[in-house]
Amino acid sequence: MEERIKAYFKDKERAMVSFLTQLCELESPTTEKEAVDILSRFIAERFKELGAQVEVIPQKEVGDCLRVEYGEGEEQVLLLCHMDTVWSLGEVKKRPITEKDGKLFGPGTLDMKSGIVIAYYALSALKELSLKPKSRVVILLNSDEEIGSPHSRQLIEEEARRSRVVYCLEPSLPGGALKTVRKGVGKVKLRVFGKAVHAGANHKEGISAIEELAHQIIYIHSLTDYSRGITLNVGRIEGGTRPNVVAAEAEAEIDLRFLSPEDGEEMMKRLLSLKPKLPGAKLEITGRIASPPLVKTKENAALFEKVKEVGKRLGIALTDGMSGGGSDASFASAVGTPTIDGLGADGEGLHAIGEHVIIRSLPERGMLLTAILTLI
Repeated sequence: MEERIKAYFKDKERAMVSFLTQLCELESPTTEKEAVDILSRFIAERFKELGAQVEVIPQKEVGDCLRVEYGEGEEQVLLLCHMDTVWSLGEVKKRPITEKDGKLFGPGTLDMKSGIVIAYYALSALKELSLKPKSRVVILLNSDEEIGSPHSRQLIEEEARRSRVVYCLEPSLPGGALKTVRKGVGKVKLRVFGKAVHAGANHKEGISAIEELAHQIIYIHSLTDYSRGITLNVGRIEGGTRPNVVAAEAEAEIDLRFLSPEDGEEMMKRLLSLKPKLPGAKLEITGRIASPPLVKTKENAALFEKVKEVGKRLGIALTDGMSGGGSDASFASAVGTPTIDGLGADGEGLHAIGEHVIIRSLPERGMLLTAILTLI
């Protein structure tokens, strides 16, 4: 069976590159619902050609999601993909999809339209080779992952609860390692209120919201603890009106990353209980854990070992590692379903100008996913 899968993907590299190019040229920024819907309709038609059942899940504020079902059986296996990107409309005109030195460059190539291509060709291989997957395959393609999946999180969690295992087709770590650990993400907004006065005539009577915010930023950054995998970053600040006015208001947005749920709760509690440093200053703090961490639980570790063994049968040596970014895999794992992330393509440049896919990883990952669906 493994040799048949290898033979199938041996000649699929150019077709996979062509399909990926098509997907990337159909630009799909999270904030552009109409554009994402055009892409989702295109993807839906391609999966229907394979004989899959495709359900469109309408969304009001973001692009419509897709639920693709293939095969039979009481149990299901869930594949997670997202259709949205961080790139604005028109980016492909500025940076057309180009191929160089065995790499495909361009917006969306790696994150994560390559994952959609791999999922499609895995189903194609199952069909063309008359292979029966161990369980019914469900692919959930959402449209808001790049903003934390606020509209699709419930869909992800519901499908994960119905599933025996979950495979997320986000890109691998550079070099091909799968992701068995991801940091959780916390988001906090801090607003500071002071007292405005003339900076020259009445400086002593003022309460500078900007000064207060500066004290808070220094403290917040001091909470970073690399030994525990905890980082805090004040990534945006705003405040004041004019140079000659003591600032009455200022605000900051804070990014929190953590490895364990307990650390996330502890750090969020600290942030939400910040106290003013300057007499008379007031703070208004709002925040939440936007994404739980992906923890290498006993179940997730066992699933990785099974995937690793499948890779060995195909001549693919698999390792695993940690990513500091969040993904939908964290939501799936948090409901208790064994989950592996990073089964997508290899490459580099996530959210960066140099984003690219290593082309040879497309058929290799397609081969791996097909075998996983057949054997695990």
